[in-house]
Amino acid sequence: MRFTKTTVALSLGFALGATGLLAQEQPDGKALYEANCVRCHGQDGVPPEVLASRVKNLLPLNDPAVYEGVSLDSTAVLLDNGIGLMKPYKGVLTKDEELAIARYIRTLVKKDPGSVTLPPKPAPGS
Repeated sequence: MRFTKTTVALSLGFALGATGLLAQEQPDGKALYEANCVRCHGQDGVPPEVLASRVKNLLPLNDPAVYEGVSLDSTAVLLDNGIGLMKPYKGVLTKDEELAIARYIRTLVKKDPGSVTLPPKPAPGS
């Protein structure tokens, strides 16, 4: 089989292009979390007390129960569409960025569920 210079050049170009794609950096989930999520969800995944007392369903992201049966993809969809008072990030974050945040917030999970810091419950009638 005879290869022309063009065939070799194209093959080499495809190989280098594929290598370049593999070498692309993944989005920094921690930096994205700090830029987009920390204000409401807290640095360590625990919402600030003042916000947690006002927003009924604001869960601590360091609680392993939050992720039971929840895939990274479904977390990314939640970021894309928003939920409750959380604004949607569709068009603000890429899918790769949403997945990077989903991976990062799982690093906030406490290994011992007894060590999870829960936000205070709002007083009845507040």
